[in-house]
Amino acid sequence: MILFLYYLNVFGQKRLNNLRNNANFAWVVDSIETNVMVYYEMNSYAEKHKTILKERIQYHIKSTSDFMGLEAYNKPIHYFIVENRSRMKLLVGYETNGLANFKNHLVAAIFSEKINAVTNHELFHLMAANSWGYPETWINEGMAVYADAQWYGYHLHELSKYLIDNDTFISLDNMAKKLRKYDAMLTYPLLGSFAKFIDETYGRATIQLIWLKGRKQMKKHIGKHLDELEREWLEMLQSVKYKDIHY
Repeated sequence: MILFLYYLNVFGQKRLNNLRNNANFAWVVDSIETNVMVYYEMNSYAEKHKTILKERIQYHIKSTSDFMGLEAYNKPIHYFIVENRSRMKLLVGYETNGLANFKNHLVAAIFSEKINAVTNHELFHLMAANSWGYPETWINEGMAVYADAQWYGYHLHELSKYLIDNDTFISLDNMAKKLRKYDAMLTYPLLGSFAKFIDETYGRATIQLIWLKGRKQMKKHIGKHLDELEREWLEMLQSVKYKDIHY
């Protein structure tokens, strides 16, 4: 606990305090081991299901650590839980199902009867940035989606092939240059599928080179440009079959 309190004082105290002291919330503060603090509202769905919630958080920390190849993740994690998007807006200023702030060691997510955003995705953003460094946004989002192994319940390659077949494909170059311009419901599964393809085809070392060096240095460090890897990925997707996708 002493180590945890040290991190609390040193890293991101101001931002953490803004969330912890938000007048719209009466937090119940719980803990998982010595480095994970969980904040949920009194009389909320999360409080009523706190045992399940804490088990899920613990499971996804371990799952994300395994995905990243870490033996353990011992840095602080402050996990804020809200019940819906309107509550999230009151907490962080905009509507979203989940977010991560690696500099302040915090994650926020919706956990309710209808929405469960307690997954690997936001934890990956937090843990990867603090373990591997901060990359370009497109590969960051692609790997976070891949860490969950699916998107809205669909297999990443199958959904990507479906999007291509329905003329909603967006090139990697466009996503890399201006990701936020496009609908995340299109870009995220595509990027997740691409990250999965590269990881399974070339290995985690190649992913980490892309992560550290960025797309402009890919030819120098891995021998291929982004558009070459894109062509290989799209060729692989041509053989992918899918059915019963309603997206």
